[in-house]
Amino acid sequence: MKEVCPKDNCTGCSLCANVCAKKSISMQTIDGLGHLYPVVNQNTCVDCGLCQKVCPSNKILPKQKPLECYAAWAK
Repeated sequence: MKEVCPKDNCTGCSLCANVCAKKSISMQTIDGLGHLYPVVNQNTCVDCGLCQKVCPSNKILPKQKPLECYAAWAK
């Protein structure tokens, strides 16, 4: 089975399923917790790699410090 991203990193955003032109990816619950994971249908997948390119879990984002911080308190 082709994996879009590692299961532990998947956020369940379903961006991979939405970008797939062949509709080869469906979001399904694999574990008993109800979290959605992408499942690739190998019969219709053409291995274009677009799902892996758009997945936010496959990108390394630069760390940034916050520019400002706000706090509030109410009684």
